[in-house]
Amino acid sequence: MTTPALPLSEAAQKLGITPDALRMRWRRGKIGGFKRGRRVFIRLSDIAEQVTEHNDLKLDFLVAENARLCEQVDRLLRLQEREQILRQQFQESLRSPVPPALTSDALVRRIEKTESQLTALKGAVGQLIAWLDKTRR
Repeated sequence: MTTPALPLSEAAQKLGITPDALRMRWRRGKIGGFKRGRRVFIRLSDIAEQVTEHNDLKLDFLVAENARLCEQVDRLLRLQEREQILRQQFQESLRSPVPPALTSDALVRRIEKTESQLTALKGAVGQLIAWLDKTRR
């Protein structure tokens, strides 16, 4: 009794790879199959193993990517908190008279630095949102 099999093109479609890639796996012995006439057939049991292996690798990648994104979100949140603190300190410094040690040039540099950090933070958050939207589709 023969093991149920699919033609190479159908098996490749089920695996989500090209027929040429699947043919190379068959030639290297990575996946079981047989040749009948000029057609190559791939065993269904091997297709199931390949799908499971592919899904496991995909899951591992997604878990690692999720961890990386969570770390990036945490970093962005810390930057946002820092920016809010600096903004609050700046607003408080505007309410109170400028201390003699803080000249207008130093204040301008501090404002410019805070604004550049805010711009960088906004850009990073925008990129993160765009990437998350793209991955959800």
